[in-house]
Order: sequence, then C-alpha cells, then structure tokens
Amino acid sequence: MISVTSDSRLATFSRFLLTGGLATAIQFLLLWLFVDMAKWNPTFSSGLSFALSACVNYALSYYFTFAAKVSHRTATLKFVVMVCIGLLLNTSFFHLFNYLLSGQYLLAQMVSTLLVILWNFNISSKWIFNKT
Repeated sequence: MISVTSDSRLATFSRFLLTGGLATAIQFLLLWLFVDMAKWNPTFSSGLSFALSACVNYALSYYFTFAAKVSHRTATLKFVVMVCIGLLLNTSFFHLFNYLLSGQYLLAQMVSTLLVILWNFNISSKWIFNKT
C-alpha cells in the first residue's frame, strides 16, 4: 500500500521528470547549436547549455514541480549552489565520456545527464524547495 507521503513524493518526482525533461531538451538543443552550428568546444558548450537551461529549470521547479513555499531569495541562493555543483559534475562527466566515446558528444551528454538527475532531485526536494 502506498502512503500519502510516498504518493506525494512520486507525484513530485513525476513533475520533476517532466520539468527536467523540458530543461534537458533545451540543454540538448543549445548544445547542438553551440557545437554543430557555432563550432564551439564541446565541453565549454556542455557547461554553457547546462547553465542556461538551469534558468528555465528554476522557474518550473519553483512554481510547478515543488510549488515552493520558501522565498525566492532563499530558494535562488540554494538553487545556485546546487547548479554550481551540478555544473561541475555535468562538465566533468561530459569531458570524461566525450573522451571515452571518441567525441560522440550527444551520447556523452545523455550519460552525464542521467548521472546528475538523482543528485538534482534529492537536493531540490529536500533542501531547496522544502520549507521544513
């Protein structure tokens, strides 16, 4: 039997995947534009696209995913900390997997994204957007 708490967490995680999916789509579009169209360095492009998509992710997370009850000031400061750590993780994973996968940068980004998802959800739900 599913308790109200776990059902609520499941619903929140579902919204997290939806909003994260949109932010990830934006990230991949920007990554592709930066690498294939602008011919920028893939690792730099991965980091920049991650940071830009984080802006969309914050707004969606605050209002839709977590329906935050904390102030923007509190949430934004914490979100920036999470994004900086996430950026470090994403860029490090991306650089490693892009090397291991012989420059298959979109596949490297997919693997990197999957590795960062659980970190982001746990930090977002337990620290950033949680009033308690």
